[in-house]
Amino acid sequence: MISILNKIRIYLSLFMMGTLVAACGSGNTPNDPNSAGGIGKTAILLTDHREARIEDHRGGLVTTAKEVWVSIRSIDLKQKDGNWVTVFSGPSNQSVDLLTLDGTAMLLAMAEIPPGRYEKARFSIEEAHFIDRDDVHHDLIVPSKSIKVKFDRPLRISGSGDEKLLFDMVPGKSIHLIETGSGKFLLRPVIKVKLIGEDSSRDMAKIKGEIVSVNCSEEQLHLRLDGDHILEVDLEDAVIIPGSINDFKILHKDGGDDDDDDRDERIFKTACRTLEEGMFVGITGSFDDDEFEASTVQILADESHGNRLEFSGLLLDVDCDTRQLKVPFSGGEILVSFHDETRIEQDDLNIDLSEHCDALTAVKNRQISIEGALIDNQVIASRVTLPSTASLTILAIGIVDDIHRNSENAVVGFILAQEDGSLLTVAVDRRFESHTEIMGENGEVITADMINAGDTLEVKGVLNMGTVPHPTLSATKIIILPKNTSG
Repeated sequence: MISILNKIRIYLSLFMMGTLVAACGSGNTPNDPNSAGGIGKTAILLTDHREARIEDHRGGLVTTAKEVWVSIRSIDLKQKDGNWVTVFSGPSNQSVDLLTLDGTAMLLAMAEIPPGRYEKARFSIEEAHFIDRDDVHHDLIVPSKSIKVKFDRPLRISGSGDEKLLFDMVPGKSIHLIETGSGKFLLRPVIKVKLIGEDSSRDMAKIKGEIVSVNCSEEQLHLRLDGDHILEVDLEDAVIIPGSINDFKILHKDGGDDDDDDRDERIFKTACRTLEEGMFVGITGSFDDDEFEASTVQILADESHGNRLEFSGLLLDVDCDTRQLKVPFSGGEILVSFHDETRIEQDDLNIDLSEHCDALTAVKNRQISIEGALIDNQVIASRVTLPSTASLTILAIGIVDDIHRNSENAVVGFILAQEDGSLLTVAVDRRFESHTEIMGENGEVITADMINAGDTLEVKGVLNMGTVPHPTLSATKIIILPKNTSG
C-alpha cells in the first residue's frame, strides 16, 4: 500500500473520484477507443482561472484567498431532451484546493461518455471553505449543495476517444460576500465548461441595477442598468440572497426526503417574494441573446444606482484611433472605451501602454474579459483581460507500470497506471534543447534511466487522446514522489 505526502493527496483525491456510472449498454467498455461498437474515452480535466481576489458588488477588495477547498461529490451532464448522466463520482470527505492547480489542468479520469448533445453540467458539492490572506478560515454556504452550469450551445460528445472536456473554475469570482453585515460567504462557482478547442459555456458577468418589475411565477425580472437601459433577467437557476441573513437560512435548509426539484421550487418562490420593484440588486450571470440568465441575485442594502459591469465576450472590432472596442452585449453590440489608465493584461502580466493597440488587434475574434462602468450604453473599461497565449498543461499522477527503451537501452517512455485504473503512455524527450526535466524524490535532477517500475510519479505535459492503445502524455516535467510501504 502506497502512502503519498500530504502535498500530493490533494491530487490523488481527484483521481479517486473518477468512477464513471454506466449510462447505457451492458456495462462492458473496451480499452481501445477504436473498438467496434465501443464508446471512446473522454479526458475529464479540472483547472482554475488563477483568480483569488474576492470583491464586493462595488468591485472593492474584500479579501484575497490563499486556499479554496471544495469537496466534489459528483459531476453530471444533462443530455439535450434527455436525462442527467453521471460522469464523475467521488468518495465523501475528499477535497481539492483549487488554487494549487494554478492554471494547470488536472486529469481527473478517463470517462466513457455516451455520444450525444449535452446542454448543462451539475456539480454536487459536499463542503467548501477558504483561507484568507490573514489565515482566517471561512466556511462557504452552498445552497442546495448543487451548482448548475448552462452551456452557450449544446456540447457535442462524439465518443471518438480523442476528446478532452475541461471544467475551468474561477475561485475568486465564485465566492460572494453576503452583504448583510454577517461576514458570511456564499459559494456559487463560476465554471467554464468546454471541449478543448471549442468554448461551450457562457462567460459570467456581474451587473448592478434597480428592479423595474418582478414576476416570480414566470421566474423573471426586469432590471434598469443605467438611464433607460432595461434588461430582462431569467431567474430559473438563480440563488436569491435576501437582505437579511435570517431569511437566507431557508436557501440551504435540509429538504429531507422531498424531491430535489420540488424543494428547489419552494425555496425559489420563498426567496423570490423578497424581491420588490425599486430594490437595488447585484446580479451574477450570463448573457443569452437579449436576456440575462442569473446565477445569483444579491439584494443590496444601499440605494445608490451603481453601474459597474464585468463581462466577457468576443472582440468583434478594434478602433485604435478612437480607442474603442466592439463586443456583443445584451443581444446586440456595445462599444467599450479604453484609455491610458485602463489596465490590459495577458497571462497575468500588465501590457505596456505603447503595445495596447497591437495586443488588442492580435486577439480580434477571440474572447476577452472586461471590467468597467456602463454609462449611456457605453462601457468605460478599467481592466481588459486578453486570452492566454500559453498552451494547456496537463498534470497526471500514477505508478510506473512498464518501461519503454530504445535500441540503445535508454528509457524513452513508460506506462503510467492512474488511481482510477486507466493507463497513460508517457513519452520522454531526450533531446538537449527540449529535454524532459526529471527530478528525484529529494529534488535532485536525474535522468530518465533512473526511473523504475513501481515509482510514483507526477507528470506534466501535453495530452494526446487520439493514440492507441492508450492516450499519450508528452512529458515536459516528471517528479518522483516520496512513498512509504506499510502493512
